[in-house]
Amino acid sequence: MLLGPPAGSAGEAAQFRRFWGESACQLRRLEDGAVRESVSISNPWGAERMAVAVVAHLAEKEGVQATPILLTEDLLPRHLQTRDDLR
Repeated sequence: MLLGPPAGSAGEAAQFRRFWGESACQLRRLEDGAVRESVSISNPWGAERMAVAVVAHLAEKEGVQATPILLTEDLLPRHLQTRDDLR
């Protein structure tokens, strides 16, 4: 779930909807009572790969056929790996 601007900010809310696509956006009431624009992003890869899901969503919106390439830890540079033995 990506949260956008408050629903009352007409200019920002309209820009958010144009960028993400009108059909993908909806208003959400948060626990604190605020109402904000939001986009539900399908993310089968898990929270650590949310950026991949966002790019896939935008590619689909633009009609681009995209197949994400997921890197395993062994292919990532050492400073991006999460294994404790490399820290």
